[in-house]
Amino acid sequence: MLRINLDQNAYNLAHSKLVRELNPSINSVILNEFSSTSLKELNEMALDDRVDSKFVLPKKILGDILEHLSNNYSILTVDNENIFTYENTYFDTPDRFFYQSHHNGKLNRQKLRFRRYKESDLCVLETKLKTNKSKTIKQRISIKENNQKDIISFLNEQIHSTTDSLSPKLFNNYYRMTFTHLQKKEKVTIDFNLGFENPDNNLQYHIDDYFIVEVKTKDKVHRSEFSLYCKENGIRENRFSKYCMGTCLTNNDEFKNNNFKKELSLFK
Repeated sequence: MLRINLDQNAYNLAHSKLVRELNPSINSVILNEFSSTSLKELNEMALDDRVDSKFVLPKKILGDILEHLSNNYSILTVDNENIFTYENTYFDTPDRFFYQSHHNGKLNRQKLRFRRYKESDLCVLETKLKTNKSKTIKQRISIKENNQKDIISFLNEQIHSTTDSLSPKLFNNYYRMTFTHLQKKEKVTIDFNLGFENPDNNLQYHIDDYFIVEVKTKDKVHRSEFSLYCKENGIRENRFSKYCMGTCLTNNDEFKNNNFKKELSLFK
């Protein structure tokens, strides 16, 4: 039977050490050009079963990307704020089963994380499944306290790939802006100021010169407005998993990372 201990106070303390100042290159003038999407409208898009496409882009073109998005997308706005702090705590086995599955290209692979939306203090325990049809399926439960009965039930219902013990293996912080297409069922997120810490050795790594764009659609992501823009401008997709990249960047090559060399070369 799978169990984890959600020590939220310990996690909050660990994440507080990763906080960086908000990126000054974010231009509030550009953000003011967007219409607003409410949290209720975003949730109604129901993109927990989706196709993803990711881009790792240099910070110097962030303004250009925002200018393009302002033509066809609105921005998530809650209490007049549109930049939010995400705190992820990733769990894995002692031999990093979830990491190894991703590195080796296994499909129907999973990841497990505890996520806190800092501004609202909303916490969820979440699994991500990458299917053999390259779709991403998320399942989650809201966590208000360390209710082991609900947590154990969720884990044993969702995690079928391992029965080994699970413990925190990576802390990950970043800021996120979320955009929704004005006509299509499409979401674009921009993550920046990414920070990672390995709780086993306390090594930290920060990504300051790049930001991560994720395009999320119900199907056929190549039809996405943003993906078409990238294709027209010679911007290629990247494979980028926050958990896998953070693991590589904070482990001194302890784990095999040959299949991530291209992505790692951006940061080393």
